[in-house]
Amino acid sequence: MRVVVVPALGVLASLIVSTPSPRAPAADSMGDSGESDWESCVLLMATLTRKVPRYSTGAESCPGSMDGEQNRRRCPIFEGMAYSQILATDELTSLFFECGELPTDEAVFEAGHEPNGYFWQGVAKVVAPEVCEKLEMDSEAGMFSASGSRADLEALQSKLEPVLGDPEAVRKAIEKGEAEGVDFDD
Repeated sequence: MRVVVVPALGVLASLIVSTPSPRAPAADSMGDSGESDWESCVLLMATLTRKVPRYSTGAESCPGSMDGEQNRRRCPIFEGMAYSQILATDELTSLFFECGELPTDEAVFEAGHEPNGYFWQGVAKVVAPEVCEKLEMDSEAGMFSASGSRADLEALQSKLEPVLGDPEAVRKAIEKGEAEGVDFDD
């Protein structure tokens, strides 16, 4: 057993990994989904650091960028876009992203809002109202979070991603939401 310490988001996260090494995951450490504890650790590290892992076809180490269809199949529980990630566990599938350091924050402040998770829930209701009705929202001040089916989360992610990185798009979403009476609850 090893303890891997990951500096992430200004906090140290300790993860216990039962594989003998990152180069040779133990056969008995494979979970139901086929990934080893080491792979799960890499996926969690990737989530916390916003770096997407690359898996090789051989026994090489995992860090780097994800590329190719085969690599995507070897990373079944973590897929990320520029700002948001979808994470699936046995119990829950969630779409989430950290708030407060997005390229749109200044535009949100200028519009008189706080760019927190509650605000982004309001934006989600503006850009994908029909999808949001099917999801459970559980955002906090520093994080947007929605859970539901993978298909619905991917639909929401595809609508939110363009707004997360584009100040003009967020201004339009705010304007539309305010005209429709959306409570941004920020």
